[in-house]
Amino acid sequence: MVLGYSQAMYVEFTTSQDLITFIRCHINAFKYFGGVPWTILYDNPKVVVLSREGQAIQWNPNFLEFSRTFGFSPILCTPRRPQTKGKVERPYRYIKQDFLLGTEFTDLTDLNSKARIWLDEVANCRVHRTTGEVPFKRLKEEKLRPLPPGEYTINLEEVRKVSKDFVISYEGNYYSVPFILAGKEVTVRDTGQELLIFYRGEEVARHAKVQGKGQIIRDPRHEAGLPRPSYPSRIAEVRESFLEHFPEAEGFLAGVVQAKAGNARYHLVEILKLLENYPKEVVRKAIARATEYKAFDARTVRNICAQHFKEPAQEFPAPPPVPTVKTTR
Repeated sequence: MVLGYSQAMYVEFTTSQDLITFIRCHINAFKYFGGVPWTILYDNPKVVVLSREGQAIQWNPNFLEFSRTFGFSPILCTPRRPQTKGKVERPYRYIKQDFLLGTEFTDLTDLNSKARIWLDEVANCRVHRTTGEVPFKRLKEEKLRPLPPGEYTINLEEVRKVSKDFVISYEGNYYSVPFILAGKEVTVRDTGQELLIFYRGEEVARHAKVQGKGQIIRDPRHEAGLPRPSYPSRIAEVRESFLEHFPEAEGFLAGVVQAKAGNARYHLVEILKLLENYPKEVVRKAIARATEYKAFDARTVRNICAQHFKEPAQEFPAPPPVPTVKTTR
């Protein structure tokens, strides 16, 4: 973020471009500058504007609420007109050459700590080529709005349908809810640090958000009272059950029967048991990958699931009361 009059600059490195991160970076920049600009120019990112056709603009409502709370007006660049993009395009080369190249850091926190020192001691203390003055000195004359009192709470809500495996998918990861809510729609509130999950206005689950993709976060308490499936003893019934869950996996099933002969039932049952720990889509993809490898056994499928969908160890808070699911007519 670069201020128009003083040319004072704020830089922050992130691993995400989602709306919560975007808003958090804004707030950090406002605190660094000591106030809020009256207007801010954007190059039509999705976190700001959902769609635009000429002058018909559909703003992201969550971002619009944030801008109104802090009292600034968002302005959009004209598409395909680079001359309207303002001053923020120019510092990229300067940041890369003067700071990033050659900088060693251990993690994101360390990188941002070094970036703050660079801003304070180099970037905003130099004589700016355009103004001929030091940005920090001109910043004292910049007309900024005061920051609103208190802390701004970032809460984004979305509706998700609970899978048969009583998990919801959010940003590429899976989070469990009480098993009785399978097939229901729940509201997911993203606070940036946690996911709060509600059903009919009552909180039913709370999870710490995880980074990356493909992780399964389960609270063991969500399985309390869940009847465990029993598996048929005869191979013909096991094959029928397997195809009921994975109708597209006939080729894999045939491969197991041919490769394992009299031990085929064991491998098919072990794969079915994976559904107790992984969403069905996860197991389905693992079976497809194993078929590509021509590895017709339960161990391979289990390993593929474990490699791509990790379950991090974590402390679970005391579970909220599980709501009674009522059927209305």
